Amino acid sequence: MKVVILCGGKGTRLRETELRPKPMVPDPKAVHEASLLNLTTDKAFHLLAWQPVWNFEETIAKTIAWYRGSGIESASRTRDQIAAYSSAARDAGISWAR
Repeated sequence: MKVVILCGGKGTRLRETELRPKPMVPDPKAVHEASLLNLTTDKAFHLLAWQPVWNFEETIAKTIAWYRGSGIESASRTRDQIAAYSSAARDAGISWAR
């Protein structure tokens, strides 16, 4: 399977990034998590007035950048991205970021 993501932003040229999944060897004894997971933002939306800041494309680009890391320690990358996300939320006037 080939996944192609087009990445770009203000003032940048669009570029194509290709991701190639690593083959997985499932554990036949493991519980399949798909039946256990229910990923939704409903609770955060209703209880915390949370809403997303980045669109899908920007979120994917940031995720790819985090994994690629270019030599920066992961904890530092994580802190930097949380700060950037929070700053973008404040700039957008989103209530949870005040």
